[in-house]
Amino acid sequence: MDPLDFLTALTDFRAKGYALIGQEVEANLQSLAGPLLGARGLVEGAFNIGLAGNGSVQQLVDRFLAKQLLLLGDLRRMLA
Repeated sequence: MDPLDFLTALTDFRAKGYALIGQEVEANLQSLAGPLLGARGLVEGAFNIGLAGNGSVQQLVDRFLAKQLLLLGDLRRMLA
């Protein structure tokens, strides 16, 4: 990947608060990931949901994103 494309994608992921990967690593694998932030707001880990299947990345977002963001918020409060 071109370094400028990488930085653009990273900026997009940071703005959204999550990253999506649709069959870029392996056929029929979609992944939704978000940062696990510690008490100081720094990334201390990540939480990822990966699903095999022929569904679209948008279906993954529709089904799991809200729940994942709530979970990440709960985990952040636990680490505070």
